[in-house]
Amino acid sequence: MNIYLLSVLNVLWVTSGALSGSSVQSLAVFYGILSVFWRSRMVLGTTREISFSVSQNQFSHLLFARLLYSPRLLVVVMATFNAALVRCGIIQPAAQLSFIDQGYPSMIAFSRLTEEEVERFVKTVNKLPAVVAGAEPAAVPHIPFGSIKNLKAMRRYAIDCRRLGLRLVHNRFDLATMNGLNARMDFEAQLKVNEVKPPPLPEKFVSFTKWRTFSEGFTGHCSVLRGCMNIPLSYLLREHDTPDDEMRAATYANSDARYSALVLFSGEEYAHDNIRLYDILRPLTYNTAAWDYVKHLDKSKNGRKAFQTLSRRGEGDAARSARRSAAEDVILKAQYTGKSKRFTLQSYINLLQGAFTDLSECGEPYSEEKKVEVFVCGLVSDRMHSYRTAIIQNDRTRLDFQEAYAFVETMEGFNAVVSKSDGFDRNISSVDAGKKKDDGTYRSKEEWSKLSFADRKRIQSLRDKSKANKKRKAEKKEPTRKLAELAAEMIKDFKESKESEDSTGGASQGGDSKKGNNDPKPSNQFGRQAHAVMKFAEGIVKLGETKDS
Repeated sequence: MNIYLLSVLNVLWVTSGALSGSSVQSLAVFYGILSVFWRSRMVLGTTREISFSVSQNQFSHLLFARLLYSPRLLVVVMATFNAALVRCGIIQPAAQLSFIDQGYPSMIAFSRLTEEEVERFVKTVNKLPAVVAGAEPAAVPHIPFGSIKNLKAMRRYAIDCRRLGLRLVHNRFDLATMNGLNARMDFEAQLKVNEVKPPPLPEKFVSFTKWRTFSEGFTGHCSVLRGCMNIPLSYLLREHDTPDDEMRAATYANSDARYSALVLFSGEEYAHDNIRLYDILRPLTYNTAAWDYVKHLDKSKNGRKAFQTLSRRGEGDAARSARRSAAEDVILKAQYTGKSKRFTLQSYINLLQGAFTDLSECGEPYSEEKKVEVFVCGLVSDRMHSYRTAIIQNDRTRLDFQEAYAFVETMEGFNAVVSKSDGFDRNISSVDAGKKKDDGTYRSKEEWSKLSFADRKRIQSLRDKSKANKKRKAEKKEPTRKLAELAAEMIKDFKESKESEDSTGGASQGGDSKKGNNDPKPSNQFGRQAHAVMKFAEGIVKLGETKDS
């Protein structure tokens, strides 16, 4: 920026202060002098020795900057801003002057543009006519294409200073900061292309005894959702409100973790994210035991405060004491016998790991050696005796819980492979006092593969014998069924014969005028002997039906 114009502004400011007493009066006098100064064109663009050309737009922005800064500070601000433009790849004086001419004399002003507007700004500057910048000859302003990305990084630097509550210093925008911000913007661009679907929300709140499960599910969902600042929405769930100097100086795993820990809870972006968090939490707690604790926030929609209220209730001293007691109870009772197909070795390890984690979060962590001691004591299966001895004798497994259970898992996997290859029965837990099963009952695929050839042949023989016995029993029932069928046919024939004779009227027997065959009594039709045969046939039929049932 031209030093002559700044000197003129400084003289006018000092003159206005001398003519008036108060700062308000000096400001009014300064405005009056400047208006006369501009209309009269006493110096601007008329003296060849000064050799500079200033538009009315540039003059208005310089006037605004003069009202904010002292003359010496204004020179420093302009110089450091031009130095930042040089680091962005803009070294042409005419291009640097175009920022002021377009109304962006500082990073704060330039940060009001969007990323799309930055690209349009560069196109606009590159279409401007030739201008004179200081003692340089007239030149057409030109911003290189490669500077567009760096200008976006400079804009992002100013925005981050506001979000993180840092003082904006132009000289702190160095090459390392620029490269870091460019990497962050590339990462955000990839997020738009490869959008990650968040995990499902937890089930509706049930009770505070299950708050831990609900909290972990809700936090996991929010850690994938991104808010207005393009950082995970879970930053609203952190414990601290305002970051301190130690947090700002700490090293973080990635930029997401850094922003989540350091961003301030203020501004429009935070307000929108906070309302969104409440809108996610509300359906999960409405008309539940948790609703009474957060319904007073329904108007303000303060999602962070609602979650913190539930967290204090679910993780208070009483809840922490209950979790600690439950974890200690698990450690005391957990055992692996090897007899249950549902409770595997992995289930036993997961159970202990969860209990150790709960104790650590409650402020009473177990040492690695104590974890191994608990793990070994719970291995009560007979085949685990050698494993227990090996773990205790080796310092590597005795002092590291992860190494201990990894060793047991490795040995179990090795034994399973060997058992399948050699055909021997190594499943000790399935053997009762060294005796094998002598019956032909069903064996699982794993048990059958472990049997020897002689055992398989013996079991197959027992099964064949059992099938033969079943077949003989079935043959014994067959005569009874045949006799019952024969009796049923006899009764059927008798009834059909009776119906046939009733329809013809039936002649008298022996030529005498006796009762015809319309007499309903069977004894009068076939005699008492025939009636007895019929009763016997009916009894056989009933007997067959009883045996079948």
